[in-house]
Amino acid sequence: MQETVAQLTEIMRQQHQLYRKLAGLARAKQQHIIEGNLQELEKANQLEEQLVIQGLRLEDGRRDCQTRLAELFGLSADELTVTSLLEKLPPEQAKPLFNLRDDLMRTVTELQETNRENASLLRQAMDWVEYTLRLLTEPQGDGVYTAEAAADKPSCQEARILDVKV
Repeated sequence: MQETVAQLTEIMRQQHQLYRKLAGLARAKQQHIIEGNLQELEKANQLEEQLVIQGLRLEDGRRDCQTRLAELFGLSADELTVTSLLEKLPPEQAKPLFNLRDDLMRTVTELQETNRENASLLRQAMDWVEYTLRLLTEPQGDGVYTAEAAADKPSCQEARILDVKV
C-alpha cells in the first residue's frame, strides 16, 4: 500500500506542476488575445495541446493507483476519493497528499478562472469583428425601395464599403 500511495503522491505532484504550467500558459494566452497576436496565440494553443496530452497520461496513472487502493480498502474506484483516502491513511502518508490536493485545487480554480476570462475576451473580439463587418457590408440609409424611389425621385442611399454579403 505504501508504494501505491507514494506513486499516487508523485503523480499528483506531477499533475500540480502540469496545471501550474497550464495556468501560466492561460495567462500568456490572455495577453496574446489582448494584443491581437494570433501567431503567439496559435503557438500557445499547440503547447497547451501537448500539455493536455501529458495530463491525460498522468490521469490514467492516477486512476490506476486509485483502483488499486480502492481494492485494498474494499471499495470501488469511484467511491475512493482523495478526501476519503486521507481519512484511511496514517498521518505521515496523508499530510503530503492533503497538501497536494489543496495546491492542486487552487491551481485548477485559477486555471478555470483565467480560461473563463479568455473566453469572454474572445467573445468580445468576435462581437467586434461582426459589428465591423456589418458596418462594412450593410447598406446605410432607407434602402433602394423607398417611397421617393417609387415616385422616380432619387434615393439618398449611402453606398456600403464592400459590396458583398458575409
